[in-house]
Amino acid sequence: MTLYEPLNICLRATEQRYPQHVMEFNENVLGPMECETKGWQAGEMLAFLENSWPALLEAMALLVVDGQQSSIYIPTYSKCKPAFQVHLRGHIPAQLCHTEVRQYALVVVH
Repeated sequence: MTLYEPLNICLRATEQRYPQHVMEFNENVLGPMECETKGWQAGEMLAFLENSWPALLEAMALLVVDGQQSSIYIPTYSKCKPAFQVHLRGHIPAQLCHTEVRQYALVVVH
């Protein structure tokens, strides 16, 4: 599967097509994150980015799922390295609860 759409569409497609998935940010592509980078579901990531980095959701992205990889690239950041790694089958890392972390971070900021 290959999909070239804005990141928010790629995240929604991942959530709908692969409900049993876990994602992670690639800090080498996107830069340092102020949150845990692993263990995300696409819906959580979408909500997080809507609050923290909405412009990234509008960036064109390439979702690639084939026998070699399950990744989302954002060509404006890197055409060679994926911005997000998507784990779909086999042994996948545990999902973490990012909602509590995000709420805690928002409380600390206020």
